[in-house]
Amino acid sequence: MSKKLIATLIVFIVLLGIFIFVNTAYLNTSKPPTVVKKKPQPYSIPVASLSLLPNPITVSSSKSASLNIVMSGNLPENRMTIAQIELSYDPLTLFGVSITPGNYFIDPQITLSSIDYRTGRISYALRGNHSQQGSSIVAQINFTASGYGVLRQTEMKFLPKTLIHTDDGAVNLSETNGASIIVKPSLFQYIPKASPSAVHK
Repeated sequence: MSKKLIATLIVFIVLLGIFIFVNTAYLNTSKPPTVVKKKPQPYSIPVASLSLLPNPITVSSSKSASLNIVMSGNLPENRMTIAQIELSYDPLTLFGVSITPGNYFIDPQITLSSIDYRTGRISYALRGNHSQQGSSIVAQINFTASGYGVLRQTEMKFLPKTLIHTDDGAVNLSETNGASIIVKPSLFQYIPKASPSAVHK
């Protein structure tokens, strides 16, 4: 065997050994880069609650009073919000009932306003943008108490069809609180006028 052939075989064996080492030792131990997938942030549904305030409220018979529909929660600002209010009351105890927008919405648009004075049901809906800090009165309910001469207690309460939602979707209406209305008799003290004959006696 010539020296060139031996040298060529040695170089070939060395190169083959290097190739095998690289494929088995280096390439198999190296890991492909890990791709980190970002988890999508879960959508947080806004939560709100509605209350009639003050609660309780005391009214003298034949006198007028008002209740505020107050909203609290984490509704996003500068978003179109729709409030659909459904209330029930005793039409034999309260009369002259009316409802007007509060300060919660900027330039509110009334989309529904219906009061059934026979059954005592209020259906009211309005929409608008809310961006005022500290403004929470969605609407105000005005009424007059009956003229009965005895102490009476009644309640104005929210009905299941009451709901709140924004242009982004539904709002979790977690709580609704009605109001107790106490109607007390008016106290009039009658003082008879003295007759002229009684004065001169």
